[in-house]
Amino acid sequence: MPGCGLNARTEPIKYREGSSQSAQTINVPGLKVNSAVILKRGLMPNDNAFLQWYNTVRAGTVEKRDVVVSLLNDENEPVMLWKLHEAWPVAIEAPTFSAMASEVAIETLELARGGISVETV
Repeated sequence: MPGCGLNARTEPIKYREGSSQSAQTINVPGLKVNSAVILKRGLMPNDNAFLQWYNTVRAGTVEKRDVVVSLLNDENEPVMLWKLHEAWPVAIEAPTFSAMASEVAIETLELARGGISVETV
């Protein structure tokens, strides 16, 4: 799955004014590109919320949601919030199982998003 952080990028566009005598271009801001966000969690019995949300996309009825990612302190209190605007699931990955290992089953959800805002609490 590509990307994993809360990254944003503005693509530069090379531009040269038509009446310019210069043989050089300048860079101007172009399209803004938001990276995918990947959420991982331990698989919970009887909780298929990620799958249900992903199935809205498969059914052709994309359900966009605002998602909040919280950074917690030692007392389990939020200290910083990232709000993903109009997020929707792009991919879901079920855990891999191995009879030779004793590991937590991890479920992965990849989200596309519109904008992002950051708040300190």
